[in-house]
Amino acid sequence: MAVNSQNVYRDAVSAHHLPESIVGTVSLARLSMAFSQMVDDLKSRGAPADQQKVFQGAIAYAAERARHLTPAERTAVQNVLSTAFEGLPRNHSAMAVRGDFLRQVTFPPGRA
Repeated sequence: MAVNSQNVYRDAVSAHHLPESIVGTVSLARLSMAFSQMVDDLKSRGAPADQQKVFQGAIAYAAERARHLTPAERTAVQNVLSTAFEGLPRNHSAMAVRGDFLRQVTFPPGRA
């Protein structure tokens, strides 16, 4: 059963008070908690595996395309995202990243 990805995303962003602007920063620990909540919500609502993959890809794409993230910040966000969705721990330093990429996340039609 398809789940409304946009609702899952917005609920987690709101619950964790994640900034979505260039001036706002968010710690990787907070991003990790938000991404983990997204995974848990998708699974508990019965989202199929392919939808979860598309969901993860939408966030990864937004982080990759964000103009204001440095290469190190992009890598750190990707590592945290992969850890949350795939369960494979990846190393990253403790840092804060600019939250502007969070407002750039979009889901393909039919997957929202």
